[in-house]
Amino acid sequence: MNSVYTSPLFTRHNRPLHTLWLESQAWFCTHELGRLSARFFDEHCIHKLDPDQYRKVQLLRYGQYQETTMLCESGA
Repeated sequence: MNSVYTSPLFTRHNRPLHTLWLESQAWFCTHELGRLSARFFDEHCIHKLDPDQYRKVQLLRYGQYQETTMLCESGA
């Protein structure tokens, strides 16, 4: 996906969570969701998911556009 996105930043327990609303689904930054849920989403875990449950996007995070892996609600 070559699109660039900006995202609202939610805070829970003093931890950030970037989210997107794409194609009528909620998408969450894997790194930040892992910190909130005390799980580590490495490449091995992500590749166990169906291809429609994760995607890489260019996301504006902390003032810079970064390639970010996002999980959809069903993948989380």
